[in-house]
Amino acid sequence: MDGRSQAHPSGRGVRILLRVTLEPEKPRPRRNPWAPFMRSLTDLATALDVPVPADAQPDRESSWAVERLVLEAIKERRPLAEDLFAPVMNAAIHHPDPSFNARFVFPLVGDFGRRRVRLALIDVMRSGPEADRAGAAYAWYQSYVPMSYLTDGIPEDRRPAGFDQVDDLWEPWDEACLRAFLATDDLRARRAIVAILPARDKVAEHLRDLAAEMIRQVRVGGDSYMNSRIFGEGLPPPW
Repeated sequence: MDGRSQAHPSGRGVRILLRVTLEPEKPRPRRNPWAPFMRSLTDLATALDVPVPADAQPDRESSWAVERLVLEAIKERRPLAEDLFAPVMNAAIHHPDPSFNARFVFPLVGDFGRRRVRLALIDVMRSGPEADRAGAAYAWYQSYVPMSYLTDGIPEDRRPAGFDQVDDLWEPWDEACLRAFLATDDLRARRAIVAILPARDKVAEHLRDLAAEMIRQVRVGGDSYMNSRIFGEGLPPPW
């Protein structure tokens, strides 16, 4: 993850290094966070039979407009059908704002159960695209919502067995997060993972080596937010 360069002993190598120094590399284009969200919204709108405006663009304004249409349709479709689980989950994961992703997470928890939602998020953290891992961590946080708050969800007397049973999912989640952290150098994903993991002394014993390596990398990396989460007083989330 750390970049290394070696100067060739010949003069040619030195000239190349000097030329790179004199001609700085152009900055890489920034990823548009609204593009994957708009794709997810479009897929969800299709599943809900909601027409998407023809002039919709992958930007904040268009995304909010389509999101309003989709959320209205979700409200009318409660409880949600099975074929809506995946597209709603994708919208939750791809939402650029980790506060407003709750608009998609809450219906999932209320209609499919906290266990189903968290099993899906563990799978994303384990084997999903690297770009989805920060969103999975943010969605996990929102999945803490109390069932009593979800007034539009399936009534308690109609919930299937295990609907809200998640005690056995903590260790799989912690392990998936630790391994995802060590496998990526994406700062957004790393910050989201550090923010969602428990204190060091609450990680299962068989995960302590992974946790120790994560802590070592955070210390060496010098990111102030991650260091504050692990070693000092927490700072506001970096979004």
